[in-house]
Amino acid sequence: ADRVDRFSLLAHHFGKAGAREQEALYAALSGEQAVRSFAIAEGKALLSRALDLTEETSETASRRARLHRLLGEVSHYEGRFEQSLSHLTCTLSRLGVRVPVSRFDWVLLLLRQMFIQFLLYTGLIRPARASESAALDANEASWAAARAAYVYSYDMDMLRALTLSLVSVNQIRSGARENPFGLSVLGYAGASLKLKVGA
Repeated sequence: ADRVDRFSLLAHHFGKAGAREQEALYAALSGEQAVRSFAIAEGKALLSRALDLTEETSETASRRARLHRLLGEVSHYEGRFEQSLSHLTCTLSRLGVRVPVSRFDWVLLLLRQMFIQFLLYTGLIRPARASESAALDANEASWAAARAAYVYSYDMDMLRALTLSLVSVNQIRSGARENPFGLSVLGYAGASLKLKVGA
């Protein structure tokens, strides 16, 4: 709580001084800490402020993607699933993961992700060594895809849930760390699909 208060105080101080970049930085830090402490409303306000203050440039793309991912989590906690998916899809798009629109494109993406998973599992391809910034982006994409898959699983949309959970775990090929949440959503989506087919 002390860190949240300190970051929030710094964001307020820099806001009063008109230092938008520093205000955005500390609003983001404070907002993320607030969400981790389950102060959801406060976290959402701070993260939204940080996003508003962060200009859209190539240098800020990763930062904006992370803010969208965090706002997607907040919306999920609030039960605002459409808003959550909107933020999470924005994160994925900004990080180079194209989210399909048509059912046919979802099937194609699923098949591609299954093939990548097969290659990773058999060792025919190995996880890449990535720069620190590329690894951070891959981690963000992994968490955003896992959260979106989880949201889709509520509607029993197992095509999207399974596809995005595979997108999540396959980010390891781009330098992401193994994502236990993505793996658990993949297991849930796979088991639910098996039950759905068997019913």
